[in-house]
Amino acid sequence: CTFNFASKKCAVKHGWTATQKGIFGGFFVIGAMIAPSAVPPLAAFLGSRMLMVVMGAIVLIGSLLTNVGIVTNNNFTILIASRIVLGFAIGIGFVMGSIYPSEMAPSSKKQAITSLINFAIPVSVVVVSALGFAAQPNDLSDASLYTKERLHGFTLLFWIIGIFEIVIGATMPESKSWLLSRQLAADAAKHAQYMALSQSGV
Repeated sequence: CTFNFASKKCAVKHGWTATQKGIFGGFFVIGAMIAPSAVPPLAAFLGSRMLMVVMGAIVLIGSLLTNVGIVTNNNFTILIASRIVLGFAIGIGFVMGSIYPSEMAPSSKKQAITSLINFAIPVSVVVVSALGFAAQPNDLSDASLYTKERLHGFTLLFWIIGIFEIVIGATMPESKSWLLSRQLAADAAKHAQYMALSQSGV
């Protein structure tokens, strides 16, 4: 509990302890660390488009696990599993964020685009951390801040991101190198034509 010196009462402290939050964050990082070793064989087999769709599906699975964990009275084991799954999806995104632009960007802009993406990754971490700090309630004794409805609302962003990634994956062009590796010469020729038109501004 948290002791209030003004009222001389000890209020019950709701939410997760610092240790539990650290465990959540740790397993999220573990999932993100596992992903880079899995991305190269997956990208070689599936291609960037399908891997993007798979990443979106993994985000949706992680979001569903989070909702299930909340419904089952904040089941600690299920919520840890959701963090691993979401971390794995984020790890895929970090790797794809470097691989796909390097394959698709024009040679004259490849270095600038890759550098911009590598700069955006730590910036996004800082922004998310700042938003999490700002959203953290000051009065941890207020039980209304930890209702299931409010906690479900926090997972809505992940559902939106997962659906967005699936739509992007289904519509974005595949890289020429992957098409050639799969002996899809006709599709590779279409890709080259598409890139030539996009670079010319048509």
